[in-house]
Parts: sequence; structure tokens; C-alpha cells
Amino acid sequence: MFAMKDMSPSIPSLGDITESKLFQRRADSKEELSSGYHAFESVDYDNYETITKYSQSHVSRVTTNMPLDNMLCARCGDGFEPHEKIVNSTGQLWHQQCFVCAQCFQEFEDGIFYEYDDRKYCERDFQILFAPCCGKCNSFIIGRVIKAMNASWHPECFRCEMCETELADTGFIKNAGRALCHECNARVKAIGTGKHVCHKCQ
Repeated sequence: MFAMKDMSPSIPSLGDITESKLFQRRADSKEELSSGYHAFESVDYDNYETITKYSQSHVSRVTTNMPLDNMLCARCGDGFEPHEKIVNSTGQLWHQQCFVCAQCFQEFEDGIFYEYDDRKYCERDFQILFAPCCGKCNSFIIGRVIKAMNASWHPECFRCEMCETELADTGFIKNAGRALCHECNARVKAIGTGKHVCHKCQ
């Protein structure tokens, strides 16, 4: 069994910042399959269970001469024929034609798949089904997710609406429906009260 260890960076509390379990890890293709499972980094995303991306090093297609009496395909539940090519992935055996995406039923491009709730998905379907969309660029978010202003954001997309400073690690203030950095918020607040802000002391 492989070990899941939390390697998420420590992040200051900025409201609703979370880490996504949707992460990308390509295992070194030189790793030996016989060495068992390998450790992957894992971080939390809402209430989802562990989601892992596997690479070709975790999938082997073998022709077996072993007794197949008690071996069944993980998908269809049927047995295997002698000298049939069998896919061995994450400790389960599959007919080659059964080892496909749970959504589109296509083979995994380059042998790479995501696993969620014991089902395997190609990258495209996995993102459509589970990955949050960024509130600025509208692309899927794999990795760290910033949840703020009733949306999800890539860390580099969540910026002050006045000066474009990244807000992911510095925090923000909601002012008139806008996400502002502390400096821009002080300027807007001062202008609203008729005061001026000294650039040296702010």
C-alpha cells in the first residue's frame, strides 16, 4: 500500500483558502514496478477523498503464465484467458479492453489517469467532473485553489482590482464588491472621507 503524506505548504489564514487534492505528479519512469507503490504528495480540497494521478510506471501490461483460476477483471468481473495480455494497475488486474476512463470509455492517453472514489478517469473528464474553474481565466484549477469573493481562483489570478497585486498570500479587503489590497483599500477609504493618504507613511 502506498503512503499518502501531506506536503502542503503552511499558508496564513486568509479567509477561505484551500488546497486542492487535484494535483499533478508524474512518477519517474525509471522506477521499478516490482518495488510496490510509491508515495505521492496529497493536499486537501473541500470534502473530496484522496485523488491521485498515476503515470505509466504504475501500469504494467503483462502476459502471464500464472494460474488464473481466482483472478478476475476489476471492471467486468470475468476471468482471464491463458496468455492474454493483462493490465496490472494499483494492485488490480484488468482486461486490456476494460482498462479505460470511467466516463468516456477511451484508453488513457500516455497511460496517465486520475483516480477518484476507486474510479479511473482520463485527464479531460476528470477536470470536467471534479476540478473547480478559475473566476478570472475560466480554466480548470489543478493544485492550490483560492476560494474568495464567491469564486475559486488560481493563486496568480486572484489580484487587487486596482493595482493588480497578487492577493493569495497577502490577504485582501472587500470594498464595494471589489477585492483590494490593503494599500488600495486605504486610498479608497481616504478619498471617500475627503482625506489624502501620504505615500510615505502608508
